[in-house]
Amino acid sequence: MTAEPKNEEKKTTETTLSFQEKLQSPADEFFNYFTRKIHHVSVEYPAEELRFYIQSTDLEKRTVTMRIFGERVNPKYFETVKVTMVFPTEDIHSPVNLQIVCKYKRHDPKDRINRLFYNTLTSLTRHIKLIDTDLYQLNHTNNSIVSEYPAEECFKAFIEACKESAVVEIQTKDLVKRTTTIGLMRSTDVLMTKFNRLKVTITITPQEGDKCCHVEWTTEAEELSDNRRDKTFIRRTADLIHGIIRKKLRSK
Repeated sequence: MTAEPKNEEKKTTETTLSFQEKLQSPADEFFNYFTRKIHHVSVEYPAEELRFYIQSTDLEKRTVTMRIFGERVNPKYFETVKVTMVFPTEDIHSPVNLQIVCKYKRHDPKDRINRLFYNTLTSLTRHIKLIDTDLYQLNHTNNSIVSEYPAEECFKAFIEACKESAVVEIQTKDLVKRTTTIGLMRSTDVLMTKFNRLKVTITITPQEGDKCCHVEWTTEAEELSDNRRDKTFIRRTADLIHGIIRKKLRSK
């Protein structure tokens, strides 16, 4: 007589879901910003509940592979949840393709699996949208000023104003290309205490036969935390940067 096993072997099944996410920011810019760090925390839940970990990146193929962890990806139901993000390489404004592969235990209730799976994907999508919105606000909204001075005169005056300032530090400058990178001190404003690093690269180009010039900048920001925050935080930071740069420019 042969005894039957008391516990049925836990089998798994695999589900794949593919969808697209349209970004406001250029794909290459978002790719570089998103992959600047390995760990991402959901904007809706604390780290112990839901977090995203970048396993690998391929700069040439423009792909990112991530694992999803946390209490909301309960090992009682899920074996692994993996995300592959494919960014467009030609048309930088094409949607990003996301493919989610979920391995879950076949014997568990399917309705609960679907609900947990859907909630996790929804949170990831919102996380991507928030990062994209923040990046677009920093680098494509309220990030330029027209000066009434010729480009070279404007650039030299800006550099001198920065040298005398206690709230910014010049990190690099190129007198030929009229571009400079400045770092904002944490004492600048209470908002700056929320960042580990905040760099702004300013480029000044002539306009109308160099009667005036165009001042434009991009920002590299590294926040101290990805936890839930005031949704106006990045917009207020962009406004603060705009105000600081305006004060450093000469005006007639």
